[in-house]
Amino acid sequence: AFRNPKKIIDEILLMQRYIDAPVFILGDITQGGREYLEEFFENSKRLGKHVQIFFEFFEPPDEWFYDKVAENFSNFCFEISPDSHDEGIREKMGKHFTNTQLISSISYALSIGAKRFDLYFMTGLPYQTRESIIKTVDFCRDIYENLYWDKRFMPFISPMAPFMDPGSRAFENPEEFGYKLTIKTLTEHIDAITQPSWKYILNYESRFISRDDLADATYDGALGLNELKGKA
Repeated sequence: AFRNPKKIIDEILLMQRYIDAPVFILGDITQGGREYLEEFFENSKRLGKHVQIFFEFFEPPDEWFYDKVAENFSNFCFEISPDSHDEGIREKMGKHFTNTQLISSISYALSIGAKRFDLYFMTGLPYQTRESIIKTVDFCRDIYENLYWDKRFMPFISPMAPFMDPGSRAFENPEEFGYKLTIKTLTEHIDAITQPSWKYILNYESRFISRDDLADATYDGALGLNELKGKA
């Protein structure tokens, strides 16, 4: 379901009466289609170009969208979650864009004046190994080099925590995705959330990586990305 574009802008204007803060459009607004976006941008003129606005994507948008954002706003940021640098794993997550498309999209967004572009990776994915997690750092290093170490590019990585969502496809059919559920009932989930570390809170195990390796690789990946951001 997509909210009426006019009402989205109405709500932003209402919020701005009380607090002058950045605006984050949650969900991928580009999934509404060209006509929907045209209506959104037409209404967004009521905001003024000064408002800081964030857009989230589920897949790289058309360059046309970036151009319209730059035309209507002067302070804009973007984020996308490819989940994994491995296109095969990404396919299994239902995301069907290539790394070439991803890097091209980031590069274009920054070229038209984006204040930052966030990239979110996840650990604990189906078929993901420790080696695959660590290679995320190499992948992001290549992107930084392609962008001449532009500090507006910001990659992040974190586990699928605290829980695999009850009711999701992976929770209902864990074997299909290489998982084993270790916590199933509501009571077990309530008890788990009191554990001292996210490693012990997880309600799943993967046959592709141990729980200890998942935790270690997540920290190694995060440290590696922080070093890249520090260099940039």
